[in-house]
Amino acid sequence: MSRYVVVGAGVAGLTIARQLSAAGHAVAVVERDEVVGGLARSWHYGDFHFDVGPHRFHTDSPRVSSFIREVLGDDVIEIPRRSGVRMFGGFHAWPLRPSVLFAMPFKYMVRGAFDLLRRERLEGESFEADIVNKYGRTLYSIFFEPYTKKFNFASPRDLHQDWGRAGVNRAVIDKRASADTLWSLLKTTLLPKPVETTFLYPPKGVGTFSEKLAEDIVTAGGRILLDCPVTGLDSDGRRVTAVRTSTDRIPCDGVVWTAPLPLAASLLGLPVPELEYLSTVFYNLEIHAPDRIGFQWTYYGGDEVFFHITNLEQDWDVPHGFAVMGANTSELLVMPGQTQTITWKPTRPGVFPFYCTDFCSALHQEMQGYIRVSPKGSSTKITYNTGQ
Repeated sequence: MSRYVVVGAGVAGLTIARQLSAAGHAVAVVERDEVVGGLARSWHYGDFHFDVGPHRFHTDSPRVSSFIREVLGDDVIEIPRRSGVRMFGGFHAWPLRPSVLFAMPFKYMVRGAFDLLRRERLEGESFEADIVNKYGRTLYSIFFEPYTKKFNFASPRDLHQDWGRAGVNRAVIDKRASADTLWSLLKTTLLPKPVETTFLYPPKGVGTFSEKLAEDIVTAGGRILLDCPVTGLDSDGRRVTAVRTSTDRIPCDGVVWTAPLPLAASLLGLPVPELEYLSTVFYNLEIHAPDRIGFQWTYYGGDEVFFHITNLEQDWDVPHGFAVMGANTSELLVMPGQTQTITWKPTRPGVFPFYCTDFCSALHQEMQGYIRVSPKGSSTKITYNTGQ
């Protein structure tokens, strides 16, 4: 029997730990957060369950599907695919259906037709070259480029094609919905009946999968150490011999590292790779109202900005207003308990104040802020201070 320490209690770390513990090895999982799941955890607020972004299980491998069902047991259901994309001022089903062609501005239809007839070829291994060569310049410029900049804060020309291909594969998912070229994407769009794809999903959030994995590890004699950041790695020059945390030193015969690589390199005294990790802020909204869109997952391309305004006042006679100065959008009046949305598409760079338009209390003047719109292609980082 060998001793293993798995650093990181996400799906990858927990799956490996479960397999090791089932094989009779001594396993300790070390996690800096207070819950398991990592980027596939869930929050629970009463009857509401929120995942860290959209997660659904889909695989063509019977072995993987059997493993997922084995772990989840009765806590799994099959759900149909309901994905969407925001384009041309509206929401459309994804994979695309013929209705999107009627929403497409005429100039884009003409440009798209030229892309079908005249293939542009870009050299290199960038995401930009891969998309332009497959789908043409038009689809690249109206969706892939702005979406990538929103999602990754980087231009597609600065990303390797492997990253882009992985993202496109995650969007397509089902191999029957072919989208390898502009022609295949068009043929899939024009199919009389859309490809029906189903997913496995735990009713109380995808975090259930990680929680079940952790239970299996503990049942097999393993340990799950939460709120336990790694502070050091001991080695004999050839391998790691112990993992140190803020409260313990755990001797081991092997380490499975699923945490950020720069941390491991730093703790071992090795050159730290220049890897950047994006921080994500999640807004979980509990809304007691019908789902008007009906999508599990929506891709937002383009330059539209959506403001979702919720009035948290308890008194019925304290409404709030919202407007962006210089924006050609109608202002909102939000009554207590209401949530409303306003859409704004910036047309020029600048700093735009937003403010409450309905006098509500002595603090009315404090209800304001600023939106900065940078020029296209700008690499200026956003900074802020609290005035302290």
